[in-house]
Amino acid sequence: MGFVFGHVWQRPGLTRRERRIITVASVALDDSPVPLQTHVRSALHSGDLTKEEMDEIVLQFAAYYGFAKGEALADAVEKAWATMPG
Repeated sequence: MGFVFGHVWQRPGLTRRERRIITVASVALDDSPVPLQTHVRSALHSGDLTKEEMDEIVLQFAAYYGFAKGEALADAVEKAWATMPG
């Protein structure tokens, strides 16, 4: 955890927003719901990605990786969006 969040996320080569996009797509490949939900929620709650951008990521991801994984990502987005304040 210290390496990922203390080193990788702090590197200057990509913005935090770009890293969020890559991370969301990467965890969507895995069958681990907790990292998927956590990273999607963090991306939305931080303001790094909008709901509209997340919906486009879902569509792009599903087109290239498949409907089932895309649906899991879409579900995570909807759950995270439902927890957004105000």
